[in-house]
Amino acid sequence: MSTKWWIGRLGKTATHGIIQAQLILPGGENAGPHLLLIQLQSLEDHMMLPGISIGDIGPKACGGLAVMDNGYTRFHHIHIPQTNMFSRFAGVMEDGGYIQPWNPKHSFGGMMCIQASMVMTGGWTLARAITITIQYTTVRHQGECMNMD
Repeated sequence: MSTKWWIGRLGKTATHGIIQAQLILPGGENAGPHLLLIQLQSLEDHMMLPGISIGDIGPKACGGLAVMDNGYTRFHHIHIPQTNMFSRFAGVMEDGGYIQPWNPKHSFGGMMCIQASMVMTGGWTLARAITITIQYTTVRHQGECMNMD
């Protein structure tokens, strides 16, 4: 069983998602993490597909993103068709054989790019918060000014 925590409409409205999960080949060999497109809910009645459970994680800490229904999903022995694999550098053949990327670093390039951008975005957000704090504390007056003459 595997659980994924997701931003962006997973809790109630998403019907499909892109996950990074362990690719288990037909012979049982683990080919490592790969990106896969997965259908989560039926397009007709919005019911969860077999082996998938989905839940909303509740209200957000910041009111500005309250409309987003972030959620989690659990997968239990899900079969994902070969055509749903993002396979620019690696793949699975019809007979179940694995096509390895010529450079294993290609498999992790997208993940590393996202992680680096999260750190950079966090730094800019922190810088903005510090700037606002310094500006506010510089001009704020606390209590009444009393003339000591």
